[in-house]
Amino acid sequence: MFGPLGMTASMVRPSPRAIVPDRSEGYTPSPSGYRQIGDFGAAVGAGAVYASAVDLQTWVENYAEPQVGTRASIDEMMTSFVLNNGEETGYGYGLSVSEQGGLKRVSHGGSDVAHRSMLAYYPEIDAGVTVQSNHAQFNSSVAFELAAAFFKDAMEEEEEGDAAGGGDPADEEAATEPWQPTEDDLAAFAGRFFSEEIETFYTFTVDDGRLVRYQRRLGNAALTPGDEEDNFAGGGTSFAFERDRNGEVIGFYLSSGRTRDVRFGRVR
Repeated sequence: MFGPLGMTASMVRPSPRAIVPDRSEGYTPSPSGYRQIGDFGAAVGAGAVYASAVDLQTWVENYAEPQVGTRASIDEMMTSFVLNNGEETGYGYGLSVSEQGGLKRVSHGGSDVAHRSMLAYYPEIDAGVTVQSNHAQFNSSVAFELAAAFFKDAMEEEEEGDAAGGGDPADEEAATEPWQPTEDDLAAFAGRFFSEEIETFYTFTVDDGRLVRYQRRLGNAALTPGDEEDNFAGGGTSFAFERDRNGEVIGFYLSSGRTRDVRFGRVR
């Protein structure tokens, strides 16, 4: 795909030892300063893909005038999939599909250990924005704010804060009054949980009046109560806890980005 499009500054890194010319190393803050960390070298496709900003423009231009793929296939990629119950997922075949300022927005973000990326394309005005960072705490949704500034004349005026969310109904839900558990309430969620499906542990503790999630690769994240009881969110992930008929917390369902309702059961 890179070759036929002339993307000569793009490649899939075949191994962590392979040299990527002119690559940007990823960094993350640490107590002693910045620390250099690697990429997802083994996760080919989900990670280890490198491209220049110029090549990313070429990639998006292929959405407008396909050289690789067909008009029909790319249109399908940029159309929200519809579930059997009629609900739209907001996700096509590999691309997020939403709206911003009255314009259709097709986008995809990415992150590995430290690199952060977002690419957004607005087909109705044939324009787009990409942001790239080698800082682990960079907020790549700034791409949507840049689009709101650069394409202001083509967009409808939105309520403050809508530019980053693009009018997502989830943003409206977040504005409702959240559930406010006490520290005693939070103690019910403390424990260790395991998912057989993805073979991963999550541990929850209570620290200074907040529920804190720990996962070996992701580290710690303080969670915020959701608008419904027994729901929390933080670190880009939402958690809907499950109780048995006696009211004891026995598990939770995890949702994050394109992942929905992965069940974890309590192990202690």
